[in-house]
Amino acid sequence: MDRNMRSDPGIVGIAPAQSLNLPIVRSIVAGPTLGERMPVAPLDYFDAGFPGASQTVRITSLHDAKVFARRWVIRDKDPALKALLRHMEKANSSATADIAIRQLKQALACRGMLVDANPLRSDH
Repeated sequence: MDRNMRSDPGIVGIAPAQSLNLPIVRSIVAGPTLGERMPVAPLDYFDAGFPGASQTVRITSLHDAKVFARRWVIRDKDPALKALLRHMEKANSSATADIAIRQLKQALACRGMLVDANPLRSDH
């Protein structure tokens, strides 16, 4: 790149982002994605457990919710839980993921498996 382009702000052209001396430079190409690990907001996590189990599981993301739901379906073989799991696996946006997690939380609460609930922001 021509040195005159960098020193003269009146010249229009394409300059590398590093030469612009901006306080924040963000890459257009994102780094590695997290895949299914859409995190739940810090105040939206909850703990769940199976009856008779000694440990609880903290559900902090859609991925955690899916893993818990899969194990729950294997354990109880309830058709309603299978439908819930299918809904969770089809979640392709943050809105549908939030709905699926909320439905899982409601199902856990109905069955007495919700150990420690922090209120969802939209529940206020």
